[in-house]
Parts: sequence; C-alpha cells; structure tokens
Amino acid sequence: MRKVEIIAEIGINHGGSITLAHEMIEEAAWTGADTIKFQTVNADLIYSQSDSLHKLFKQAEFTPTQWQELKTHVERLDKEFLSTPNPNS
Repeated sequence: MRKVEIIAEIGINHGGSITLAHEMIEEAAWTGADTIKFQTVNADLIYSQSDSLHKLFKQAEFTPTQWQELKTHVERLDKEFLSTPNPNS
C-alpha cells in the first residue's frame, strides 16, 4: 500500500507577514501535513508596477534570510519544505 502525501498549501496567504507565516507552519504541522508549501515570488520581475497584481505579490515577498528561517522552522517540525517559484522569480 502506498502512503498518501498531504501538502499544506500556504502559498502567499501570509501576505508577507513572517509572523503569520510561522503561525501557518505550526497549524499545518499540527493538522498532520507532510509537506508545507509556499510560493516564491519576485513581483518586479513578473508584473509591471501598473499591474494590479504587482502590489499583492510585492507584499508577499520574503528576503532570502526569511526564506531560510521559514525552511528551518518547517524542518524542525520534521516536515518537508516546498516552494514553487513564480515564473521569472
């Protein structure tokens, strides 16, 4: 019998709040997810500043240091970290 992998999709729902992202990691782990997934974005490379999505994605960006912090948190909970890149990110 094969094991089903449960992926908790956080995406950009943290809105750029590192505190909220950490809280969402805790909740995802508590629910039994095997993998916790984010979306990596670079709004400046994907959208023009006049595009309505630019602001939304710009607010959801983290620095490389913050990404490492989130990855470490996920791994400390014995979960797999995953982030899908937005095109050109």
